[in-house]
Amino acid sequence: MKFVSLLDIQIDGELKMRAGQNYARLHRDEFRPEVIFRDQEYSWPADFEGRALLALTLLAQTLNVAGANAHAIMRQLPSHLNSQGYMGPKLPKGLHDEQCLSGHGWLLRGLMEYYLWCGNNVAQDMAEGIVNKLFLPLRGAYEQYPLDPGSRKGGGEAIGSRADVLDGWRLSTDVGCAFIPIDGLSQVYCVMPSNDLRLLLVEMITRFTEADKKGLQMQTHATLSALRGVLRFYEATRLSEYLDIVQETFDLYLREGITENNENYNWFGRPEWTEPCAVVDSFMLAMGLWKHLGDEKYLELAQEIYYNGLGYEQRPNGGFGCNSCSGAQDAFVKPVEELFEAWWCCSMRGGEGLSRAAESIWAYRNFKDKGESTPIAELSVLFYFNNTAHIELSVGKLEIQMRTEYPYDGQIDIAILESQVTRSVRLRFFIPDWVAEDQIALTQNRAPVAGERKNGFYEALLQLESGDKLFLSFPITLHTRPTRNVHSLTGYQSLRHGPMILGTRMRQRPVVVENPKRLAYFGHAVYRDKTADFSLAPINDLINLEPKDAVKDQRQILFAVKP
Repeated sequence: MKFVSLLDIQIDGELKMRAGQNYARLHRDEFRPEVIFRDQEYSWPADFEGRALLALTLLAQTLNVAGANAHAIMRQLPSHLNSQGYMGPKLPKGLHDEQCLSGHGWLLRGLMEYYLWCGNNVAQDMAEGIVNKLFLPLRGAYEQYPLDPGSRKGGGEAIGSRADVLDGWRLSTDVGCAFIPIDGLSQVYCVMPSNDLRLLLVEMITRFTEADKKGLQMQTHATLSALRGVLRFYEATRLSEYLDIVQETFDLYLREGITENNENYNWFGRPEWTEPCAVVDSFMLAMGLWKHLGDEKYLELAQEIYYNGLGYEQRPNGGFGCNSCSGAQDAFVKPVEELFEAWWCCSMRGGEGLSRAAESIWAYRNFKDKGESTPIAELSVLFYFNNTAHIELSVGKLEIQMRTEYPYDGQIDIAILESQVTRSVRLRFFIPDWVAEDQIALTQNRAPVAGERKNGFYEALLQLESGDKLFLSFPITLHTRPTRNVHSLTGYQSLRHGPMILGTRMRQRPVVVENPKRLAYFGHAVYRDKTADFSLAPINDLINLEPKDAVKDQRQILFAVKP
């Protein structure tokens, strides 16, 4: 299964608006190339620069723009490396600074994505130098990474700080951030495989697996970023033990680290605020697990994360910020005012999240049915975003356009702008579990098409010709879901319009929904209880509010529902 490349997709509509506003935010103030580099005393060397390069590189491809600031950062980057080829002061022999390693994990990600985009050998050489000089000497050190919860100091603020030195490790209050570089190193390994790097990754992953995430109160962002690296290492090695690690640990996160609007506890066991960085990680993991396991629950989860988690985290200026942990103490979600925008990390990772959403629209593969000698091309629609895509299948090329108002309504128009396909294509449309099979309708050039619902998709074998018009429809309904996190309030439910959580703005007393069926629908996912005088609407509109209103926003999203 392959996702259609960002370079082959032109997005439109709300996703383009969100990506464009984020891209604009990353060209202002602290993100300008002439001021972006931190000084030698910055306690997170390479972190800010790496995340910025990563976001700007991906957003340039997503928005089909030149990406001048990404190129400017790359031109300046070599002059900011120390004599060992990495950023910040040279580390004393025998001292392993997990914040320095974590930051360089993000720089490796930025360099690798830039190399994959431009084929830039300087980016490749810098990444190789960081691996050789900073990371490969760590062989054996990760076996000693402190995992005793009693030896780690608790606490920590939104920006992690250096803590005690223990067993040769200068630790961070962002517990476990030493494992974030599994992500960047695994991407280097996919491009430049070596036995030494493979052995280091095995050591890092082994130690990560041994960690008691709950007992250590490990940072969920560190946990999920590491998991993405483990998943990529699985893709490189095809050793099932690594896929098992990802699935088991992600399931732990879904039980004990996720909030009720699909954000995160910043640390396991510490529901103090959320962090968009981790929410982006969770989105990418959900998509990756769907890709490898084929379980539609992960695809449905990815939609919920995008609309309810990332949707509420994006601010009016295009950046991203932290919110309260819905469900942990109360039924509400609201921005954390002092962390309204976490520009030093989350505004950049939000850019990666939006880019990965664009990259998740289309997937394709070739396969053979039993008894068939000729491969069948399969094209899957995973997300319903306005876009135009150029897709090269084994049976020919397609230029295909999608227009929709999903998830406000369930009508999807597909136009085949140009087709060179020589055989029928198995076209699959993702259908969430809240849609009944008899409510799905598909037509081609206004003629009904018989299809089959299978593994979360409605699929049909179609000959696609230039000028064809496809129309898929299914109703978007109001439905309820129980709380997910085992630590959330009991006896409460969320109300949803399709994948979108509905909320009502703060009142003096929490609202009780006497009967969901009594709610009147007013269109565009807005419902109203005329008797109790309150309205419900999606919470993903913070980006559209005035800044002064957004920072004070508060929504009730969990309800005691009476039958």
